[in-house]
Amino acid sequence: LVFGFTGVLGDQISVSAEKITFFRTGISFFSLLLLGFFFKQEVSISNKDVLTLILVGGVVGIHWYTFFQAIKVSNVSIALVCMASTTLFTSILEPIFFKRKFLLSEFVLSFAIIGGIATIFGFESKYYIGICLGLTSAFLAALFTVINGKMTNRISSFTITKYEMFGGFFVLFIFLLASGQVKPGMISLPGMDWVFLLILGIVCTTIAFMVSVWVMKFVTPFTVSMSVN
Repeated sequence: LVFGFTGVLGDQISVSAEKITFFRTGISFFSLLLLGFFFKQEVSISNKDVLTLILVGGVVGIHWYTFFQAIKVSNVSIALVCMASTTLFTSILEPIFFKRKFLLSEFVLSFAIIGGIATIFGFESKYYIGICLGLTSAFLAALFTVINGKMTNRISSFTITKYEMFGGFFVLFIFLLASGQVKPGMISLPGMDWVFLLILGIVCTTIAFMVSVWVMKFVTPFTVSMSVN
């Protein structure tokens, strides 16, 4: 429910997709730093794991950018329907990463979803750029979900989320810097934009993302993907 609500928020926020993602990851990262002061000290992790999580966070950041950009160039429904293909990508990536057999049942479910996307593409062909962006976002979502599914067995969801939000924040900062969008007045946004961004960053990211990582201690990435769809 919360992940679905992110699409509506992204449509309502007036700034560009890259700025939405920058503020979203930044708000989430700093809220996690604050939470860290009130929780038990984290177990330290290796530098290799830290680097891996930051890199995966970069993938998360690009995923959210392409998702919000898909909304901007098409609409919320198109972007969310394309995200349903995450299930297909997960059914392919999960057996590779977890070194298990491919399951026919997962492919059947996934291709049923793809049939729906193909139908919408036929009726909404004018949104082909948004559809391509949505499918790219879905693949990236499957990629980081599967990687997180492997890491959550030995690293806490809090730690995973914190470093990945930093990774996403850093990648988007570099993107904005390179495109000349980092300016003194960039944080001057309409009041409701900040309200929506705070909801997006704290409720829809810090809480929802951390829970989605934690739940993979008990269910597979494919199950998480199917549930979100």
